[in-house]
Order: sequence, then C-alpha cells, then structure tokens
Amino acid sequence: LLVKHYHFQFYKYSKVTLMGNSEKIFFLIVLYEKDTLQQSKTYTLLTRLLLRGNLINTRACEIIVWNNGPKTIETIDCKMNAVEGVTVSIINCIENKELSKVYNTVVSDCIQSNSHSYLFIFDDDTTVDEKYIKKGVECLDARYCDIVLPKILCGGKVVAPRHYTGEQVIDVQSCFIIEEHFTSVMSGVGISLKAFVSKKDNPFDEDYRFYGIDKEFFYQCTSNKEIKVCLIPEGIEHGLSRFDNEDSMEKREFRIKEQMVSDMLFAKKRKGLLSFVFYIKACNSLLRLLRIYVYKKL
Repeated sequence: LLVKHYHFQFYKYSKVTLMGNSEKIFFLIVLYEKDTLQQSKTYTLLTRLLLRGNLINTRACEIIVWNNGPKTIETIDCKMNAVEGVTVSIINCIENKELSKVYNTVVSDCIQSNSHSYLFIFDDDTTVDEKYIKKGVECLDARYCDIVLPKILCGGKVVAPRHYTGEQVIDVQSCFIIEEHFTSVMSGVGISLKAFVSKKDNPFDEDYRFYGIDKEFFYQCTSNKEIKVCLIPEGIEHGLSRFDNEDSMEKREFRIKEQMVSDMLFAKKRKGLLSFVFYIKACNSLLRLLRIYVYKKL
C-alpha cells in the first residue's frame, strides 16, 4: 500500500468565528487520472471561492485531496495552490482504493479531528456552487437536518435526485426534507459528522466498491428516522458516467460491470418491488455487456 499523507498549514487564525460556530468544514475531493491539482475542476473552483473570503466567513476549513491514482501528485503542487486561511492535505493512494473505503476513512479521520465538523464530498469534475454551499452550511448550522444535498444538473438539466423505481426527478424550489427513498450521487453531499459519531457501523457500506455506494447510503439514511436529509434548491453541474458517450470501450465496459454488480447487491439487500426493479436493472446491464462482447468479437 503506497499512501503518503502531506499536511500543510498556511495561515493561522482564531477558532472563534464571526458566525459564532465552532464547526470546522472539511471538503473532500477525490481525484482520479489527474496529473496535477489544476486538472481538477472541483479543486480549482473551490479554492477560487474560498479565496474570495465570503464563502465560509473565517471558519476553520480544510481541503482533503484524495488522489486515487494512478499517478502521484507532488506535494509542491499542493503547496503552490494553497489558499490563505485554508489547510490543504493531500493523500496519494495510487492503487485506486474503493470509494466506500475512502469515504469511511475520511469520515473517521474527520470525526477524530473534530466530531462537530461538517464534511462535503466532491468528485473531481463538479462545478462547485457558492450558493449551495452557503445554504447547506446554514441548514446544518440551524440543526434543520443532518445531511444536505444539491440538485444535480447535467447539461443544465436536473437529473438527480430521483425516485428509485423510476426516472422521475425530485425538483424543489425551497429547502425540502426528503422522507421517501430516493437515489442521487455523492458529489456535493454535506454531512454533519456528529450524526454518525455514535454509530457502530460505517456510514458507507463497503460491500460496494465504486458504484451503488450512493444508493445504499441514501436508502439507509431515509430508513433511519433519526437522520434528516435536506434537498437544497440550488443545483451543481456534474458529469454523470451514464450520460458520457466519450469514454473508451474499456471504460464503458468497466462501468457497466460495476453498475450491474451494485444493482444485484442492492436487489439482494431489499425485498418486494424495489428488489425486483434492481434485478431488472442488473439484467439490462448484463445485456449491454453481451452486446459489447459480441461487438468486440466481430
């Protein structure tokens, strides 16, 4: 296991904030197939917003960059791109660790650092929205909810969150507590970590590797009446693999396989109609794989 952890403190300030809150804000950005930090749209936009100084008002803040490989990002790159007033950490884990394990590792480390902190999770290709982060932090500060998530846009169209049993999206114009089961993507999700401090199990099911983590996480959260999930009306632009036609055949095949396995696993853990729906989804993925196999043999 080749893991290096570099931690840089660039600017020191009092823990007493203008907003009167002690909650530290962690931002996790998971990189893959990036040579430098500048290649991550998420990192570039987030540091630009933080540099303005009005995103989090003087609150303690840390950006955790988890580089999942396959190339190491040099520490000097992290140092050159640091933002004043923000701690930047980079973890090089170039064997492409399962995302469920990445999330659980970071959640555990953040809880140990500050159990009253917030954690926002991002992929490396998300268009970070200032209004969403501000509104999400406000909701978490007010104890209105334990988890916040944005509307997910792809090409300007709302594609998530959506209902499990269909493609109907959940679209709102004001903050809305979601009580029914739904699915979305992890990028942009904000978590109040104290909601998971006393939990014995990991918040993210490690039976899933790269796909299906979000489905299982949101299902467990909406099944737990003690956890409130709030959909924020502000949206973020995010590339979705199922809408991406530019990937190579090998990448598409890998994604379809992972999606099929995650749907089968999700169906196995459920009962009734929901189980049936995801068995059908898995079967559809299998048919897509067979078509790819036939195409490659021609």
